[in-house]
Amino acid sequence: MISPTDPVLITRTPVRITFFGGGTDYPEYYMEHGGKTIGASINKYSYVVLRRLADIDPIRYRLIYAKSELCNEIAEIEQPVIRECLNETEHTEPTEIHYFADLPSFSGLGTSSSFAVGLLNGLFTKNGLRLSKQELAERAFRVERERLNEIVGVQDQFTCSFGGMVRLDMDSNGVRRSEVSVSPARRAELDDRLLMFFTGRTRYAHGVLGEQIEKTRNGSINAPLRDLASLVDEGTAVLSGHGDLNEFGRLLDQAWQIKRGLSSAVSNERIDEIYQAARSAGASGGKLMGAGTGGFFLFFVPPHSRQRVLEALEPLKHVPFSFEDTGTTLMHLVPGTEEEASTPSDGLRRVKTVPQPAR
Repeated sequence: MISPTDPVLITRTPVRITFFGGGTDYPEYYMEHGGKTIGASINKYSYVVLRRLADIDPIRYRLIYAKSELCNEIAEIEQPVIRECLNETEHTEPTEIHYFADLPSFSGLGTSSSFAVGLLNGLFTKNGLRLSKQELAERAFRVERERLNEIVGVQDQFTCSFGGMVRLDMDSNGVRRSEVSVSPARRAELDDRLLMFFTGRTRYAHGVLGEQIEKTRNGSINAPLRDLASLVDEGTAVLSGHGDLNEFGRLLDQAWQIKRGLSSAVSNERIDEIYQAARSAGASGGKLMGAGTGGFFLFFVPPHSRQRVLEALEPLKHVPFSFEDTGTTLMHLVPGTEEEASTPSDGLRRVKTVPQPAR
């Protein structure tokens, strides 16, 4: 059990890729019609380091991310996720917070939600509380949706928090997470066939999603959202079955064609050109991660077409990745054991990983 007075905590939380059902995970839709999604966490992470400041330090909040902030009141903090996570957890001790990540923010991989989940994990632990992964996901959604008034669905927080191949079913009764049953051999086969490329452009999802959410509210895109939800069941069957995995690529193409029609802000001429180049080189299908217009493109590519697709999409940056299953994890820097104290390494610290409760 971690004591809230222990000096340094580190959280590591994965980002995620999405396959099917995106758009049906917004409360504007699922509260009335029900929604479902499939996504997976990948081995690219956001990291949060928390340390209690000394009582004699004149600053209460020392924050280091893309910028640096020195503040004495939570209300003074400019970084919105840090400010509202501190409010959500009612964390009042003087604290130093460092944030860094493997991939850029605003790129469609749920980085902001990954950050919120990891920061809440650390702050609650510093307060002496251990929340389940379900509770962390729910709290992170509340921070983003209610405290920050962001246009977000629920799949990012839940996929980043739990990790693994995640299916979500949501309705007015809440969000239910289940693990998609995929054999190790089939999962490795899928892993080998997915290529991800950075378009070189980031975007603020709130601005891109405005038109789509308005259409969701007035019901004008109910039919395509139902079609996207139906692909979740088809995708689950393909992943859990033993048939031709190339069907997964065809479903991704179908999902992308539906998604790009949800809003004029989803795609543009450059995005369409990238997609067509990949398809012409042999990709079976793919989709842009996140809201649209930039970020990362994910493609399903049969092995015999891999090199052609890599060449066709130059100079876009290929970002290799693999699936991961840990979700958000907590590491605690602790003093050496008594046995270690008799060695020359007496002053060093070791990292101990603390299991996170699943529910």
